[in-house]
Amino acid sequence: MATQITNSATLSYSSDGNTMTVSSNIASATLNGPMTASKCSLDDSYRFLEDIVYDIFVTNTGSTPLTNIKIVDNLGTYALANGTNVTPLDYVGENRLFIDNVPQSTVITPTVAPAGDSITFTIPNLAAGSTMMLQFITKTTAYAPFGQADSSITNKFSVTADTVTQPVTGSYTIDASQYADVSITKEMTPKNLVSGSPINYTFEISNYGNASAENIVLRDAFSPEPIITSVTVNNTPVASTEYSYLDGVFLYPSTTATATTFSLAPAGFVQNPVTGETSVTPTTTTIVITGTI
Repeated sequence: MATQITNSATLSYSSDGNTMTVSSNIASATLNGPMTASKCSLDDSYRFLEDIVYDIFVTNTGSTPLTNIKIVDNLGTYALANGTNVTPLDYVGENRLFIDNVPQSTVITPTVAPAGDSITFTIPNLAAGSTMMLQFITKTTAYAPFGQADSSITNKFSVTADTVTQPVTGSYTIDASQYADVSITKEMTPKNLVSGSPINYTFEISNYGNASAENIVLRDAFSPEPIITSVTVNNTPVASTEYSYLDGVFLYPSTTATATTFSLAPAGFVQNPVTGETSVTPTTTTIVITGTI
């Protein structure tokens, strides 16, 4: 760990029978320890309940090997306003070790704290002048801040070794992504029908992301082709000019319906102030196509 050294001097002298004192400037220098460490992520940002890959680098800047190197990561644990600690990341059980860019066959089995709020990796040794990179995968939990413009996760880490009297510490912050996450489900009713029977095709289109989804187009190539009698969007009838249906291919909105657009607002994210868990309520549009077949 680097230590900042500051120093100044005083000078006394006599002049015309008087004793005078003057101070020097404050000089400074940096005393570097035998080890440096840093952390980064392969991901520019994180998504709700998805993976984040982290890299921790440790360099032996000393002249002798480092042994029993312990890397402790707090998995982003933070305190709620009520003092409760919550952890926004889970270790998913995968890691890789590189020394001087060479992958190692050594299996590093980490220790997860009983509360799941930190993880410890132990590396047996690191030669003088060498750099190791530990890469591991985490997954965001329901405690990960999300849905706000300033949502982020800050990991704190520390690195110690047998001959290092003070741990090398650091942190890394990654911001939440701004993205749309759209899904679609389709249902046909009734399940059993005969030729000439009415049929409903129901589409549930949902946005689970924290950004709006724009310029959505629903396309379905029917086989066999129904005779469409009506289309509704959220129970509101849609004029035939707002969709197209040609050779069994349905499009909503129609490419020629310039006044019709289809978008989904961001989902709602609410963090429980007591438990810290974040819940998501998607925005959903229901489209029903009714016809006979």
